[in-house]
Amino acid sequence: MTSFRIAQILAVLLSTVMLAGCSTVMEASSESAATRVAYTCDRGAPIAVVFYPSEGRAELLRNDNVITLESVPVGSGFKYSNVQTTIRGKGDEMILEVGRMAPITCKAM
Repeated sequence: MTSFRIAQILAVLLSTVMLAGCSTVMEASSESAATRVAYTCDRGAPIAVVFYPSEGRAELLRNDNVITLESVPVGSGFKYSNVQTTIRGKGDEMILEVGRMAPITCKAM
């Protein structure tokens, strides 16, 4: 195996480890645990959502803004909403709806 090939393999492994470390971070607090998930979307800048399941809320981090959303009951997956913004999804896929804009499809990194 050439040193160039070994360098390529190491670069891929390092990138994978770094992305895995960024995708989900558990933050413990005295009252509840939060899960932060980074998403790439089909249009626009990447976004992140911090889920607070025990509090029934989530915070959407988009365009340097923090939008607080309340949990909405669903059959499966998740849904959080306020008057203007809704996120819903299952697994590593999420749909972001803002006002009357077309829905934005996102995938966890």
